[in-house]
Amino acid sequence: MYNKSKDQDTFEKQSNKALKNCGLTVYPETKLKRISSAWRGRPDTIAVNTNTIFIIEKKSSAEIARNSWVNTYANDPISKDRIKNYNDYKKGIITRTVAGWRNVIAENDEHYEKKGITWDYPPRISSKNKIIKMCLQLEHNDNIESGIQLLKRILDKNKRNPKIITEDRITTIFYSPK
Repeated sequence: MYNKSKDQDTFEKQSNKALKNCGLTVYPETKLKRISSAWRGRPDTIAVNTNTIFIIEKKSSAEIARNSWVNTYANDPISKDRIKNYNDYKKGIITRTVAGWRNVIAENDEHYEKKGITWDYPPRISSKNKIIKMCLQLEHNDNIESGIQLLKRILDKNKRNPKIITEDRITTIFYSPK
């Protein structure tokens, strides 16, 4: 495991608190069941309530500022999405910000699709009769407000039914899987 910075650790604690304040039980990625040696493609966190399991991707301010997820890399599981979004950006069809948010959504979708392949729920969680929802958590600041609204429009356009909650500098966006 890599060393987290103090800011990342604070973000992790605040984002987990926001989920708990929504009545959810939180399981960090370290509690997920590892299925294969390919341990990539797992969510940052899952959270559970009585009838729903949430697959959660978290993006700290540092990650958002870097926009590092816009670029593809060797063995990138979402390279098709990244390349398409990059090409759309280069053609002027979308902005770099839209390309980045589309990639974040694709990354979270890919984590969900890897369930049962590279990871699974902790043993005490049963998915029987549970609804699956996706979730993004972002550090909220004035600079990201327009990005959150853009992300909401992207999810709305794709009929993913986003619900946004902002609490203690954490924005949580719940939405339907594709």
